[in-house]
Amino acid sequence: MTLASSGGDDDDVKRSNYKETSGAVKGLVSGLTAIVNAFGVGVDDGDGDGSGITRRERREARPLPSTPRDPSTLAADIAREFTEAKYLWTGDINPEMYDLYCTFTDPTLSFAGLETFQKNLANLQPILSRLVRDSDVELYSCELVDTSEGDKVRARWRMTGNLRLPWRPRIDLEGQTTFTYKKYGGDRGCLITAYQEEWELSAGEAVT
Repeated sequence: MTLASSGGDDDDVKRSNYKETSGAVKGLVSGLTAIVNAFGVGVDDGDGDGSGITRRERREARPLPSTPRDPSTLAADIAREFTEAKYLWTGDINPEMYDLYCTFTDPTLSFAGLETFQKNLANLQPILSRLVRDSDVELYSCELVDTSEGDKVRARWRMTGNLRLPWRPRIDLEGQTTFTYKKYGGDRGCLITAYQEEWELSAGEAVT
């Protein structure tokens, strides 16, 4: 299922990922993220809430999604996150689509926990709002992919924006995000359990 026209055959495109990124770049981004979060809001969810509640118990106690999603509906909603919410810039995601302990990975960071992801996005927004203008997200494709490693939705995208700095730098980044999901069935439907973002340039080039 293709929800937006693809920019062409991209099987041979070389993308940067977390495993290939240098420790120096990872450390830099991790440190900056920690500084931003130190002055922001929210707390990490970790493995529980400190009262001995297990992951399974937290999942079962979680409110049901307003609409259980089958794979096609999940893919369509992911596409809307790119095209309507512009979440790569705004951080506006629908948490109903994610498992509480989803893992999130891009070429510079890797961690587990939906609340941590939401905290990172929320704390970054004031900076992006002040620093970036004319931001946009273009979705090339968003497809269901059935692999031996699990059920996935794969999206190819481009994000652009101009920075409010004296030398007027411009961000122009193409990438691919793979959303691995689990079919819980019933009233929970499909939930994203792993989010992996890759870029079509090195992480060092992206952060310098």
